[in-house]
Amino acid sequence: MVLLEKAGNPGAPDGDPLAPAPTNTPAPSPSQTVAAPAKAAAAEAGLPWQWLALGAVVAAGLGLAGTLILKRRSG
Repeated sequence: MVLLEKAGNPGAPDGDPLAPAPTNTPAPSPSQTVAAPAKAAAAEAGLPWQWLALGAVVAAGLGLAGTLILKRRSG
């Protein structure tokens, strides 16, 4: 509906439309930034625990498959 009514502000033509809009909120105090350093570090790394668990399952499966193939060839 907004597109048909030509309402809204699409932003600058050379800007990134997916970038977050700047806000006028004050920066957090140092005591607020120390609240959860472990979760923040994991989130910044881009590797949530689900991906790590999936990698472990895949590695275990490949190891099992390799072991079964070698046992079958030698036996």
